[in-house]
Amino acid sequence: MNSTLVISICALLIAASGLGLNILLAVRSGQWGLSDRLSSMEGKIMAAVKEHRDAVDTAVDKSRAELNEKAETIRREFGETIKALQAKISDFEKWTRDTFVRRDSFLKVTDEVKQALTDRDASADKRFDRLEDKIDKLADHLLKK
Repeated sequence: MNSTLVISICALLIAASGLGLNILLAVRSGQWGLSDRLSSMEGKIMAAVKEHRDAVDTAVDKSRAELNEKAETIRREFGETIKALQAKISDFEKWTRDTFVRRDSFLKVTDEVKQALTDRDASADKRFDRLEDKIDKLADHLLKK
């Protein structure tokens, strides 16, 4: 072989190796740039998710506070109504005792009234349980959203 041909082939191999190395470096640096951009986008997405989650948590806390306030108002009003009814029933019992009833009849009626009050209290407890269940379901529903 001719020495000029060998030198030309070597020069061609060196140039091809340099070109391959340059292409390899360009691809590698492009991956790093892509990785940096992906990391940046991930950070922005996570920040947006956190901001949205904070807003939802605030809304849920506000709704929970409103529900608790309404439930407390209902309990208080219901309790006041029950106390007023008990006072009225007591007044009625005294009036009927003093006006119309014999002792045995009075005791029988008093027992019936006590049983009616016990039944009413059980019914009120059931209503409170259902109200609490509804409040819990609503709070769970709001938390899931």
